[in-house]
Amino acid sequence: MSTLVRRLLIAAAVLVVLAVIGGLVFVVPNLGDDDGATDTADPSTTSAPAPAPSVSGSVDNGRTGFATPVVDILGRKVTVPNNPVGAPLTQEPAGERSGCDTAGPVSSPSGVQIQQTVGLPTLVSTSDGPTRVEGNVLTGYSRTPQGAALAGWNWIGRVFGPGPVAKDAYEKLTVSTPELESQLAGESWTGDGFSAAGSLPAPEAFRIVSCTDDFASVEYAINVPVDDNGQRRTTPVWQVMRASLFHDSGEWRARLDGRSVSATPDVASIAGFTPWTLS
Repeated sequence: MSTLVRRLLIAAAVLVVLAVIGGLVFVVPNLGDDDGATDTADPSTTSAPAPAPSVSGSVDNGRTGFATPVVDILGRKVTVPNNPVGAPLTQEPAGERSGCDTAGPVSSPSGVQIQQTVGLPTLVSTSDGPTRVEGNVLTGYSRTPQGAALAGWNWIGRVFGPGPVAKDAYEKLTVSTPELESQLAGESWTGDGFSAAGSLPAPEAFRIVSCTDDFASVEYAINVPVDDNGQRRTTPVWQVMRASLFHDSGEWRARLDGRSVSATPDVASIAGFTPWTLS
């Protein structure tokens, strides 16, 4: 990940990601301690780090298919694509559902799958994309609030990836502004990424704060089952992250600034959020 992009994200109030990951990294290896377990866990049912590609070139290896799935810290199935960029799913008609012109929560995309990739966990669907691999990122999301919700989270995940991935996330998935262009001019994009980000689970639910045909402000509720000391919580607490996206040149693109990206820690209720329809 670009050092400057990480600084920009932190300045835009996504510091919560770094704080939460610290607790998760501490607790994940010790989740079985409370039960006195001593057996080695089955690798097919435990969390594993995402593939570690070279930061000097392309991460996309062109492979298809999936390896053995794993489980995240919340006990949800996580598929493992053979291509560390991710694997788009076959698309099917979404059918009738709520959208920007409907009061109340927006419907979830259909057939949502959590994938273990570089950076944060990726969300893909069978109704709203992504539909293709482009460079080191996934693109091709539907021009719907559901497509924007998927695109926004995956953008956050990719900017926490290694240099080539963060570079493509900036160039292909971020709204270009003169301020960003001037700040990022000459960036080497050779960082290793934030490897501990793989410990952060995919969001449990999302909420469309506001949207139009070409804009969506999306909040993501991340269920973090450990506190700042790495102890398991007795009541659920969520971290809420927000991203603002614009449909530009055929793609949902996110703005990277303090008004467009934000985070709120320790939220006790996510009433009004839409859980993903996981497959």
